[in-house]
Amino acid sequence: VVEYRNVNFNRLFGEVNYEIGLGGVLLGGHTRVRAGLISEASHGILILSAIDVFTDPYIWRRLKAVLESKRLDIGHGALGMTRPETLGVDVKLVLVGTRDIYNVLNKPGFIGEFSEIFKAVAEFNSEVPRSDESIKNLAGLISLFCVREKLPPVSADGVAKLIEHLSRMAGSQNEFSQDFRSWKDLLNESIWLATEEPREEEVEVLVTGKNVMSAVMDKVERVSLIREKIYNMIKDGS
Repeated sequence: VVEYRNVNFNRLFGEVNYEIGLGGVLLGGHTRVRAGLISEASHGILILSAIDVFTDPYIWRRLKAVLESKRLDIGHGALGMTRPETLGVDVKLVLVGTRDIYNVLNKPGFIGEFSEIFKAVAEFNSEVPRSDESIKNLAGLISLFCVREKLPPVSADGVAKLIEHLSRMAGSQNEFSQDFRSWKDLLNESIWLATEEPREEEVEVLVTGKNVMSAVMDKVERVSLIREKIYNMIKDGS
């Protein structure tokens, strides 16, 4: 299984890195061939973001041809250079996106081949029931994320405030949102606030509930233009 975000054309299909030598001669060779994600995932599963695939029309056009023919050409065959031989590839492609993206892509006539190529659809619940087990799992995930990214640890009250915010996002006291990108962004902001606090040099940075709440309030203030305008309209009686 190969998963990748923010994919571009060359990273997906591979490339040949030519170099210009003396007299403008192109230098190539097999050592300059770079395999792409499709080659790496051949006989396996490739997971991509739907937005990445359909934002660039050249990616979708080429990807569709590769999926249908199960053949891949790397590089574009620069003048005077031999293109690497065609590869046979067999990839199962999984696209991940929101329901809104799926509805747009699946509209009749928008991308005619979409529903023909992507026949299997799976939906995932964006909220998870709030229980001791799910809270423990989320706390473990936060800890794992901090260790992997070499970030400061989060205190118990910091984890509690993160979960409180995710419950607010879900609009329920009995559930919390599984929008992990949001809590990662919030956690990164909280870490930055924690590192800015005055402390002794030898004291380890610890992300607390106070840091998380400050990050939440900062975010609210950044996107509160409409709210402020409504308050002002109430104040002046308009």
